[in-house]
Parts: sequence; structure tokens; C-alpha cells
Amino acid sequence: ASVAASTALTPDDALLKRIRSRFEYMRRAWKEIHDEAETDMRAQSKSGPWTAEEIDERDRLKRPHIHLDQLEQYTNNLVNEVRLNPLAIQVNPAGSGANEKTAELRGNRQRQIEYESNATAATITAIESAAQRSYGYFGVTIDWKDWDSFEQEIRYRRFPNPEAVLIDPDCKEADSSDMEDAFVLDRVRFADFTRR
Repeated sequence: ASVAASTALTPDDALLKRIRSRFEYMRRAWKEIHDEAETDMRAQSKSGPWTAEEIDERDRLKRPHIHLDQLEQYTNNLVNEVRLNPLAIQVNPAGSGANEKTAELRGNRQRQIEYESNATAATITAIESAAQRSYGYFGVTIDWKDWDSFEQEIRYRRFPNPEAVLIDPDCKEADSSDMEDAFVLDRVRFADFTRR
């Protein structure tokens, strides 16, 4: 009985074990897609789709490694179309005594939130990432308005590096609304991590 008691996990340790297990599962599930995205991004880079080994080999043989960019025009076309016609949430009255006036007020508040948190930049970054590498993300967060306030505010969050987001690979809905969990990876300086 004493051996079993000593090997039993505390609730915190059990939670950490589950979190680590889910992280590894998601990382493995997304690895192939992330590797393909790296190839896609290399094909759109200045040096082109050549790997470092191929470039070295061609340099050694005094052969050219030419890259004619044929993809960026299509990415730019899509992103510029979104810039010209930005995405926005539309509020419509439906059920429970909703009317045009309340829908208009809520729509105005939503547009104010989008303006204050630069939602256009977040959505365009997500669309550009999706066009370049097949996936992109933006987030919506709720945070305290000030450090000494009890008021909270909604903010859009931009993810310039979509590989910093790992979502549940088992979700089936196109908008991932059935996602169980996700990881958002942020680099933090050691001193800041200790302070927090």
C-alpha cells in the first residue's frame, strides 16, 4: 500500500501529464503539415525552393540555382482583395425580443472592438498565412482593461507565426468550433517568466 501511495500522482501532476501528452500528440499530428508549410514558404522566399544542400551542390558544380517567383502574385491578389473588402461580423436580430435597434447597437459595439484592437491586421495576417502555407490564425482574448480595474475588454490577437498555434487535430468542423483544446506558444524571457 505504501508503494502505491508513493507512485500516485497529485492532481497537479496528473494535469501536467495530460497537458504534456496532448501537446506531444498535437505536435506529432501537425508535423507533416508544418513540414509542407516550410517547403511552401521556401518556394516563396527570395532564394526559392532550393534546399541549402542543393544550393551548395549547384555552387560546387558551378551550376545556377534560378528562382522565378510565380506564386506571390496569387497570394498578393487574394490578400489585396481582402484588404479592399475587409471581413466583419454582421449582427442580425433573431428571437427573444431582439429588434433592429439592439442589433444595430451590438453591431456598433463590435465594430468599435474591431477598431480598437486592430482586427483587420489580425484577420489579414491569418488569411495571408493561410494563402502562403495553408493555415493561419487570429485570436480573440478577454483581458483586464487596466491593472487596477475590474473592467474587462475583448481584443483581437494577431499571430504573425501561425506555427505558434497548435489546435486539436481531431476537430471536424470547418471553423474548428468542436475543438477541445489548443496550445498558443509564446517566447518569454526567463526573467519575465520568473517574475510572472
